[in-house]
Amino acid sequence: MKVKVKFIKTAVGIGLGYFEGNIAELDEKLAVELIEMGYIEKHIVKNTIQLPDDFPARETLLKAGFTDLEDLFEEVENGTLTKVKGIGSKTAIEIENYLNKIR
Repeated sequence: MKVKVKFIKTAVGIGLGYFEGNIAELDEKLAVELIEMGYIEKHIVKNTIQLPDDFPARETLLKAGFTDLEDLFEEVENGTLTKVKGIGSKTAIEIENYLNKIR
């Protein structure tokens, strides 16, 4: 059985051509060994919901690195949305209202 993993340490020194940050599918037995050695962790894909085309300030948010709704829910809950360059209090309210509608 194959397991999807993320390398958290470069594994070139142990004969594998993987670097920190690489994602790979490895045999389960090898994965268990590499986890125990501290080279990898299981790769969990975050279930994301992309920003809809009609989302308020979508382009500004994308430029700031926001690509999914999960991150924005967190910003609203933390009250830090207005710290994003280009997002003022009025736009933050529009974003919060949009998120409340789809929750």
